[in-house]
Amino acid sequence: RLKKNLRAKRIEDLQMPVVITATDFDNGKSIHFTQGELTKRIAASCCIPVLFKPVVINKVHYVDGGVFMNIPVSPIRPLCEKVLALNVFKLNASAYSQNIVSIALRAYHFMFEANTLSELSQADLVIAPDGLENFANYQLDKTEDIFSLGYFAALKAIEEQAELRNLKNYNKEILV
Repeated sequence: RLKKNLRAKRIEDLQMPVVITATDFDNGKSIHFTQGELTKRIAASCCIPVLFKPVVINKVHYVDGGVFMNIPVSPIRPLCEKVLALNVFKLNASAYSQNIVSIALRAYHFMFEANTLSELSQADLVIAPDGLENFANYQLDKTEDIFSLGYFAALKAIEEQAELRNLKNYNKEILV
């Protein structure tokens, strides 16, 4: 699907600098790709362990970058004047089933939450759409609904920032 829908073949062919974060599952570390085959690195960056087979790049197995860095702000911070972070996971610590799958997913979600906090603090604006807790990671048939929640939350956050900026400018004019 990615190969069919993306024009660029390599990360370095993109119009702006891009950093794709994945987890080197063989060596237990976070990797930040800035070059190489685009589709393979995107697939590696969202390859949820247990649900998907790791992606092999240069004989190394890669899985979801979120294992160590769910919202990778620090790798792009030096490249950007402003960083907008989209936090698509809000921890829901409500009751859960006592079966192996529910326990594994809950542990995985806690892990994501724990490695998210320090990265979010480095962002200039954090967008956290409401309603995403109603979807599971594997519901690929719901991508349009999920995309819409993020899209409209981003528009709202950007509008609020613009209004705040205009209010600050207005206040400065009054003070002058």
